[in-house]
Amino acid sequence: MGLRALTLVLLCLFLAGCPLAPPSPYQFAEGLPARVVHIPELKTPQGGMSRGTRGYNLYIAVASIGLDVSAGKCHLLTRIQGGHSSKRTLTGHSWLILEGPCKRVEVGHTPDRPILLTGVKRLAENGDPNPIAYLWQDLRIGRRHGHLRGLRPTFVLRLPLTTEQFDSIEGLLATYHFDDFGLVGHDCSDLVVQAAKQAGVEVDYQVDITLPPTKLLYGRVYRFWTDEKFRELVLACPDVLEASLRRLARQGVGEDVTATYRLRAR
Repeated sequence: MGLRALTLVLLCLFLAGCPLAPPSPYQFAEGLPARVVHIPELKTPQGGMSRGTRGYNLYIAVASIGLDVSAGKCHLLTRIQGGHSSKRTLTGHSWLILEGPCKRVEVGHTPDRPILLTGVKRLAENGDPNPIAYLWQDLRIGRRHGHLRGLRPTFVLRLPLTTEQFDSIEGLLATYHFDDFGLVGHDCSDLVVQAAKQAGVEVDYQVDITLPPTKLLYGRVYRFWTDEKFRELVLACPDVLEASLRRLARQGVGEDVTATYRLRAR
């Protein structure tokens, strides 16, 4: 369901859902068709929330920016700047807390700096036929973070874990390539979704942006792609993730613990 979105703002092409981003001067995504990507036959545990093993939990936290993603729409609300609980991010963010009887760790994935379109511009000026391919690259700008003071989640879902699921997520965090960061397939929400899968839960979390072959940028028209495979850019979107997590909570798959997050995040 493609819609015109005054949408992903500067969002997706510059930082794709992570904190500490300065405002970008570019409005690349404005007016481009965007749709929410729904997982076919979305799988969730039958019969509501699993009991898990006492004391073992996965918490998925999201700080959204206020995109209306209902019915496949992406509409930017006016609260994106000022007064929002996720005020330290213009793109949204997601992270996780892994909890065991003797261990509790808060983990997220973020870049040290925003991914700007200057890389695309440089490839275009060098004659690359597909300069937009720059956005598919993993860059060595990522880092692992713990608790971020001042970034409050707009929603937190608790998923009980078995000891096997806990160990599996611990293994994921131990081997995850935090040093790399990429807009396509390797950002904050991708980490969270992989952890959720280890807990037996699948969620929607992506948007599909249709890219034009040419676009006005920096005051001139650039060709972005000649190969059709770069026409569709599928990116993680924390607002889509939050909508999916809220749906799980309503279905009894997981528990909304947003109100108690600040008490636990010490």
